[in-house]
Amino acid sequence: NKRSGSTKISLIASDKDIRSVNIPINAPYEAERFKNYLNLLNDLRECLYGYDLIDEPGIERLKEILSAIRSVRDVDSEKVAYVNLGNANYRTVEEIFENQDTYRLYVRGLAENGQMVSFDNYHWITNDEKPRNSVSGTFFKIAEIIADETRKTGVPWWGCALSVEHEKRGDDGTIWWGFRMRNPGNINPKVERARIRFNAHAYIIYGVKGVTWFTYDTPNCPVCNPKNIKNYRDSSKYCYHDACLDYYGNTTIFYEYVKEVNKKLISIGPILMELTWLDTVHGSSDNNYPHVPKGTLPVVNNDTPVIRSMSNDNTLAVGIFEGKDNSKYIIVLNKDVECDRSYRIDLKDAKKAYNYDFNNKKWIASEFVIPGVILVNVEAGDIRMFKVM
Repeated sequence: NKRSGSTKISLIASDKDIRSVNIPINAPYEAERFKNYLNLLNDLRECLYGYDLIDEPGIERLKEILSAIRSVRDVDSEKVAYVNLGNANYRTVEEIFENQDTYRLYVRGLAENGQMVSFDNYHWITNDEKPRNSVSGTFFKIAEIIADETRKTGVPWWGCALSVEHEKRGDDGTIWWGFRMRNPGNINPKVERARIRFNAHAYIIYGVKGVTWFTYDTPNCPVCNPKNIKNYRDSSKYCYHDACLDYYGNTTIFYEYVKEVNKKLISIGPILMELTWLDTVHGSSDNNYPHVPKGTLPVVNNDTPVIRSMSNDNTLAVGIFEGKDNSKYIIVLNKDVECDRSYRIDLKDAKKAYNYDFNNKKWIASEFVIPGVILVNVEAGDIRMFKVM
């Protein structure tokens, strides 16, 4: 950290002695189990962000470890307990929608007992080696629930975005399902970049305070696959390909795509950290890509803050936020990964609007085409941010 100047890198410890199966059930942690971390030298303590406790616990599993999660604040109040949620016990899109009230309680349990909520959900789902423009059918509903519950409890939430292609294969090598973002037979940097953008930006419009990437280094590395076997499967039958780094540790095209997104997030990060998420609305109740159930996306209505109306376009989504000075903000997402888009947004009682220049880190006045109405041009998979006065 001292050598890196203004850039600080902190780590979340994944310690088998305190995580997963070793989490106390219906009981708090004993401070003794954290003594090695509590007794670190100051410089090392500064590099410790928190403790990785469990990944994607089921509903009942989370309930029985809430006491332990809550106790981390008492044991080490300076660090966070990192818990990453998944789809809970639900296997299908239909089950999530049918049991969304139960899922909400699942999220609320962690939000009320932990210091943060993390969630991962991946897109570009395929059953062969070619990418498909298909997004997670549960993503928008779950993101909405987490955004709402974390706002109520005042804890931040993080989204985990995909940056490594991988799939699950059977013993005969058949792909059951997977996630692909590049087509080796039809390289298209615009679409590839847009998919990476979307992976992160879809979280941003729901008010996350952090974005993590799965993964930088590929799990298909000399440590896991010393013979560099093609389509090597790990113990869970997952087959990983290049991430931001390849098998040999060299940077890949995904590194460049992620780097571009990170640069933008670093630019707007100080602003986003001060904003409160109010709502997210879409240009249509039907999504542009499958597998979001038809008619389930929220659209603008009379109670929607800030926005009176906007383009009836299934590629459009807008996050609505409030600043500490009660000023309002919108973040406009183009969900289309193939084409740039232009949207019309009618702002309620707006006297002025300012567009944020990500590169120069400054606000630039936007012109209304008619009073209160802005036209927003957004590249594929990208976002634009506006301050509304």
